[in-house]
Formats: sequence, C-alpha cells, structure tokens
Amino acid sequence: MNNAEMRSRLTLLGLSLKQLSTITGWDYRELRRTANGVRPVSPRTQEMIERLEALADEHLATMQATTDEGNSVVIPHFSDEGQAPYFEAGGVMPGSYWHALAGAILATNEAATIIYVADDADE
Repeated sequence: MNNAEMRSRLTLLGLSLKQLSTITGWDYRELRRTANGVRPVSPRTQEMIERLEALADEHLATMQATTDEGNSVVIPHFSDEGQAPYFEAGGVMPGSYWHALAGAILATNEAATIIYVADDADE
C-alpha cells in the first residue's frame, strides 16, 4: 500500500487521519507524515486499514440484509471523532464512518432508506 492509497482507502471508510489516530490510539503526527509521503506506510498501518475494511464489510452486509428485508438502515446522527482508542475494546466508530457505509448502500440500492437513530434530545 502506498501513501495515496492509504488516504484513499481511509476516505472510502469515511475516516480522517485524526479519527484513525483516535480510534487506534496512535500518534496523529506520525499518521500525517505517512499520509503525506514523508514516511512509507508501515505494515501496522496497512494491517489496521485492512482490519477496518473487514469491519466495514461486516457492517455493510448487515445494512444490506436490513434493506433486503425492506427495513430502513439506522445510522448515528452525530459526527464525532470516535471514542475510546482501540475500537475492538468497546470503542465507537465515528458518524462519518456510518455515513460512508450508508452512501455505499445507496450507491447500489437507490430504494434503500437511511434514517438517523433517535437521540434523547429528539424526544
């Protein structure tokens, strides 16, 4: 994976470098240097992006099954930077990730309905 591909793959996931830094607990400056071509993409970074893509594939499959049943896909209303480093340990993926996945569903199924989860503030 080269630097441009790293950025492009993160864009497809709806993730910024800052968000990747937050959900992994990694140094943002190092990720920025890598994305800008100052350093090569490390095996660790490539592996993490591949893991995130696998997670996205799982979430997309769930969304697709939801639309196949005629139901709406529900995504978070917020667009924060993500929470809790190490997403495997109970962290929360940022809203932009969910919006990117919802966009992928709409690209293949124009009839899909995407709605926001109800916030306590909405009630």
